[in-house]
Amino acid sequence: MKIVVLFLLFLTSPVWGDISVEMSADQTNYTLDDTISVNVRIKTDTSVVKVKKFPSPEGLMLLAQSRSISQSIQIINGETTKEITTDYSLTYSPSKIGKITIPPVTVTYKGKVYTSNSLSINILNSGVESEGDSKFEFPFDTDLFLAATVDKDDVYVGEQITVTYSLYHRIDVNFAEQPNTPSFKDFWIEEIKKDSLGSPKGTKIYKGYYFKVTPIAKFALFPMKSGSFELPPLSGKFRADAFSSMFNRSPRSIYKRKSNSIKINVKELPQQDRPDNFKIENVGDFSFALSLSKSQVEINEPVTLKMTIKGTGNIKNISFPELKQLNNFKYYDPVDKNIIGDGSPIHGEKERVIAIKPLENGVFKPFDIVFSFFDPAKGKYYTVDYKDLKLEVVGGNSNSNLSANSNNPTTNNGSNSQNSSNQLNKTSSGDVYQDIVLKPIEESYRESGKATIFYLILSIIMLSTFLFYIFAFITYRIKIHNEDNIFAIKRKKAAKKLFDSFKTLQKESLSTEEFYLKFYQIVAEYLIDKFSISVKGLTTEQTALFLEKKGIKEPEIQTITNQLENSEFVRFSRLEVTEDEKKSSIQAIKDTILKIESEF
Repeated sequence: MKIVVLFLLFLTSPVWGDISVEMSADQTNYTLDDTISVNVRIKTDTSVVKVKKFPSPEGLMLLAQSRSISQSIQIINGETTKEITTDYSLTYSPSKIGKITIPPVTVTYKGKVYTSNSLSINILNSGVESEGDSKFEFPFDTDLFLAATVDKDDVYVGEQITVTYSLYHRIDVNFAEQPNTPSFKDFWIEEIKKDSLGSPKGTKIYKGYYFKVTPIAKFALFPMKSGSFELPPLSGKFRADAFSSMFNRSPRSIYKRKSNSIKINVKELPQQDRPDNFKIENVGDFSFALSLSKSQVEINEPVTLKMTIKGTGNIKNISFPELKQLNNFKYYDPVDKNIIGDGSPIHGEKERVIAIKPLENGVFKPFDIVFSFFDPAKGKYYTVDYKDLKLEVVGGNSNSNLSANSNNPTTNNGSNSQNSSNQLNKTSSGDVYQDIVLKPIEESYRESGKATIFYLILSIIMLSTFLFYIFAFITYRIKIHNEDNIFAIKRKKAAKKLFDSFKTLQKESLSTEEFYLKFYQIVAEYLIDKFSISVKGLTTEQTALFLEKKGIKEPEIQTITNQLENSEFVRFSRLEVTEDEKKSSIQAIKDTILKIESEF
């Protein structure tokens, strides 16, 4: 019975020393809105086989690929055999209806060519219109294109329009240069906060293709006059990153793209019920409030008037109501504060504070303030007024008496003299805050005799701070000089250190995992010493970009990144590698370093 079982195992075991390549899909029928998952499985007995190119038949676009590796060991008739399985997961996007054939995958292994089976799939119409197709016709490109969209295209004068310029892309790109802001004539412009831009906001289907959508510019526009307008396109230059090489393009490819333009209609504001004091920038949904710090004050006692506008619209340019100035009040310059929110629509709060000082007794209505705005959502004008707001002024002397007293501060009565002095503090300089706050503090220092000590201590602190900064600057320059010398020595000896380390590595008896760990560290140390590039924590694509910026040529960059990637792969897959393959890795790096050293 034992013999029969062993015989059956032998019959069902794979043919060792050969290779098998098989391609399969998760199903047969798909729609235009689906993504197609295809698996390519390669089985060998000794090492991993890499596929250089995958098929991209007409009607299918290869969106992504990933690779996983597994290893199994079997003992048959006392002999140990090994099988390595490499699975490639491919993701395609369909762009046309009908039957599509995916041709076989071809690989080369030990000088022989092997091919997989082909696949036939059916693409059906989903019956659902792709997003964006119904309203806009973008300048379509199968790799990437710029698209301009607006939240509305029929507005009133002064009403906000939000225009967004987005990059639709199926390859990963970054800016080759920052795009210029389009010229929006006859519009107030507010650029939406850039921190919310520059990262993908999801995917969309356009003309049967899946795209990542990345907003790159966003503006709030407020039209200043009525009529038909065409919002200008945005142009940009983009550079494909290393990920794009899977689409058979150079990592340094430059793409120039220009978005579509958009037509909008701007309506005149209604003339019916339009307030006389209305201003064109006051279009939006607002609230207005007015408040006094006190409703009853004494003569020459300052009071503050605060106006607050909150809401959504052209908040930065909105106008405060005019304040009529009466002869029996003194008015100080207003102080404004703006708090503008992030995002769109534009919203926020504006505040204006005005200090006023009454000069006579009585009950006054000194404000007569009217604020009007137009709400485009409701199509109506709104008015808020504070004409009946009162301020009561009591006590004290009139302004003429105060002036007389201030010109004659010496009186026969000590009490009157003190009152006159207090009034003088409030009125003589014309600056309320300086008279009330700063002057008494200055006098108190002089009266107490502490001013000299105070200024002496202040001088010592300032001198000490100045000396400290001089010492810190000199120390910093010495440190930089020493570091520059150290870096120069490291750069000069980087290659020799690498060659010596490789000699030691070849003499050591190490496991495959230990060998490639040290191999990786030796190459990384060379890059650190030579170019101040630490590859730790970086992807091979990022390392390649750093080397490119340092002026290293493409073949040398490719060799270094391939060897780094291979060493990582071998370590984590725990595959056994022959001594010849180890020697080949070392020699490839040595040859590359010699080329680099001849130029740097």
